[in-house]
Amino acid sequence: CSGDDPAVILFTSGSENRPKGVPLTHHNILLNIRGALKAFSFSHRDILYGFLPPFHSFGFTVSSIAPAVTGLLACHHPNPTEGRRLARGIAKWKPTLLCGTPTFIKGILRAAPPKQLASMRYFIAGAEKAPDDLFDAVDRLGTGACVLEGYGITECSPILTLNRPGDPRGGVGLPLDGVELCIVNIDSREPLPPGQQGLVLARGPNVFNGYLEADVASPFHER
Repeated sequence: CSGDDPAVILFTSGSENRPKGVPLTHHNILLNIRGALKAFSFSHRDILYGFLPPFHSFGFTVSSIAPAVTGLLACHHPNPTEGRRLARGIAKWKPTLLCGTPTFIKGILRAAPPKQLASMRYFIAGAEKAPDDLFDAVDRLGTGACVLEGYGITECSPILTLNRPGDPRGGVGLPLDGVELCIVNIDSREPLPPGQQGLVLARGPNVFNGYLEADVASPFHER
C-alpha cells in the first residue's frame, strides 16, 4: 500500500450539485492532520468529544482518524442531534475539545447548564458559518472556553483554514501549514486584490486528485 493510494472514498453532500465520490489518499488525510496539529496543539490532559458521523469528512478526519494516529484520548456519541445526551456525556467524560457544526454545538449549549460544560476548553466549529450568538453563548459559560472557527471541504480532507488559539477572531482563520489559497474572479479566474470577494482556489498536500466519477467536470484550475 502506498501513501498515494486511496484510504477512503467519501461523498459530498450535494449542496452545490449532485453528490460526488471523493477518494482521499493516506497522504491527504495524514498531512491534513499534521497541518492542523501545527495550528493547534494539545496535551496529554486533553480529551476529544466526537459526535459527527465518519461518513462526513469532518467526522472522519478530525473525530476518528486524528485520535487514532496521534494518541489523543477520545470519547464518542453516535447522534449529533441529541443535545441533552451530549451534554450529559461531557459531564461524565469531561472532554476538553469538541468538534462539530455550529448547529450541533448550539444544541448542546441550549440543553446544558454551565456546570456540565466546565471541562471544555475549545469548541472547534466548521462545515457551516459560525453565527455571533454561538460565540456569545460560549462566552456566557464563564469558564474561559472559546470557539475556534475553521473552513474546509471534503475534497481537501477537509481542513483548509483555522483560527488559532489566543489569536483575535478573524473570519475562518488562516490557512494550515502547506496550504495555499488564492482568491480569483469567478468568471475570469484572475487574482483579486485583498479585501475583494471571489472564488477560493486551494493548493496543498491535502487536496484530492479528482472525483471518482469519470463524467464529472474537472475541479482543478491551473495558474
